[in-house]
Amino acid sequence: MNTNLLLFFDMPPVGGVVGLFAGVVFVVICIAAAVVAFFVLKRTFKMAVRITIVGIILVVAVVGLISFVWIGVANSPPRPRPGQSPRPSPTRTT
Repeated sequence: MNTNLLLFFDMPPVGGVVGLFAGVVFVVICIAAAVVAFFVLKRTFKMAVRITIVGIILVVAVVGLISFVWIGVANSPPRPRPGQSPRPSPTRTT
């Protein structure tokens, strides 16, 4: 097996960064859906109803962003402090 590939998967990505990226992608998709909904509903609904629908979509987007970041930060393993390394366990020699 290629050793470069093994080195790539040696350390998992930081959970907060992955959560933030997923949240930003989710918000962009929701903003696109809100814009499409706003223009598609142009002739059928009044402005107040259209703005309400767009507002609901954007609130869902913000809540999704917060939840993705929260879950990403909660699942990230604690980082060791610099200068502290785990001590090897004592081994017996018989």
